Amino acid sequence: MTEDFVRVDWKPGISPIPYAIARQDWQEVKTQFAETENGYSISSAKLKVIVKEDGSLKFCDSSGQILREELPPSRKSEGWLHQAQLRQEEQIYGLGERFSYLNLRAAKDEKQQPKTYRMWNYDAAGMYGPGSAPMYICIPVYLGLHSSGSYLIFYENSFDAYFTFGEIAVADFAGGSLRYYFTYGVPAQLLERYTELTGRAALPPLWALGYHQSKWGYRTEEKIREEAQAFQDRNLPLSAIHLDIDCQVGNRAFTIAPDRFPKLGSFTQELKELGVQFIAILNPGIKYSRHSNLFLEGQILDGFCKLPNGKLVVAPVWPGWCVFPDFTNPKVRGWWSRQYQYLLDVGVAGFWYDMNEPAAFIVWGDRSLPKVTQHYMEGRGGDHREAHNIYPRTNSSVSFGREYFTYGGEKAINSAYLPSYRRQ
Repeated sequence: MTEDFVRVDWKPGISPIPYAIARQDWQEVKTQFAETENGYSISSAKLKVIVKEDGSLKFCDSSGQILREELPPSRKSEGWLHQAQLRQEEQIYGLGERFSYLNLRAAKDEKQQPKTYRMWNYDAAGMYGPGSAPMYICIPVYLGLHSSGSYLIFYENSFDAYFTFGEIAVADFAGGSLRYYFTYGVPAQLLERYTELTGRAALPPLWALGYHQSKWGYRTEEKIREEAQAFQDRNLPLSAIHLDIDCQVGNRAFTIAPDRFPKLGSFTQELKELGVQFIAILNPGIKYSRHSNLFLEGQILDGFCKLPNGKLVVAPVWPGWCVFPDFTNPKVRGWWSRQYQYLLDVGVAGFWYDMNEPAAFIVWGDRSLPKVTQHYMEGRGGDHREAHNIYPRTNSSVSFGREYFTYGGEKAINSAYLPSYRRQ
């Protein structure tokens, strides 16, 4: 892809839909192909990849220094087991949001074995502490740092997976293909390549970098007015106030209670004159009711997630029994994006997304949708095992409109499986 950046594909497996990939137009790189003892090599001016007949790989820099050694991958019934040798001093960083050591290799389980990290977005619901796993944001990318340099690996696979980092780095995917990207250099160069591939954050408005206030209980204009004034009286900076679901009508998406916010347009302007932005909450669960316009519209669009028997997936969330938009369908993304407009028109400056891991109020087991839930997946089809970790990305993508990737004629923002507040 570049002289220091390669993509590796092992077959067979379900090819990933490029939700995570921002750049596709890589220029041709001059390479040399050679036969070696028990294998082959392909080289650029900066990087050599040696492939042995048994499927093991070595990545070397231009001087021949070995940067990473991979064992032959193992094909499981539907997924892949991928392993690489780690050096004794090697440190590992990444995998998204983890309640662990910064160096993931330092963490041990109760048996003093290397800790296992799961790739499965999970609504911890505030009930977490040291060692809790998984957490809200999972990203299958990590940086290895050792005495000979540093490298980065990103797996383009959204299926459930488990990572461990003992003497061997293990990535165990439940499904999908084994496609990953390798680059090396100093950490700043690694992040440059990774964000070139997966997309970079847009420059945010200045107010987004200020202090944001949020808590349960901002149910009325007067309560928010009092809070903003209290900051003013104490000469404390305040850039935004975030409202929780108690500002809504029955905890329903895209609603703000008109009896408690009777003059929302003038009220948001009043806050802006104080330098304060009004931020509303948004959940993807749509109340399962014929009295809900969103439900009726989504039904007409055939836009909600279903079980294999064709029945709607229904689960309890804040509004009660809810259905869930299938954001892997471009028609659904287009429909959802149109719901924001009237709130923007009255001065709502932004939205914070909740419960889009996706999460449901399940008292035992996985707090999400059934794994057999069917998804459109841009027309290819698939189930929740593949779609779960990209659900927040496809949900949050519809609220942006600057940098796009194109898939099947539909434009959608890239974010490498991240919620929108982390990456555009």
